[in-house]
Amino acid sequence: MQKKHDWWDVVAGAALGAGSAYIFTRPFADTYKLSLSPVTTGKQVGLYASLVF
Repeated sequence: MQKKHDWWDVVAGAALGAGSAYIFTRPFADTYKLSLSPVTTGKQVGLYASLVF
């Protein structure tokens, strides 16, 4: 196993990340008041999501 990323892996990951960020925040955040917040207890990390509709 070479343990490396090819350039298309990086491009696909960036496109997937940017696309999902747009889909899950922009249209829905304005219409449904989407709120995302990081949460930590010191030993654990999580994400709090709130959607008002």
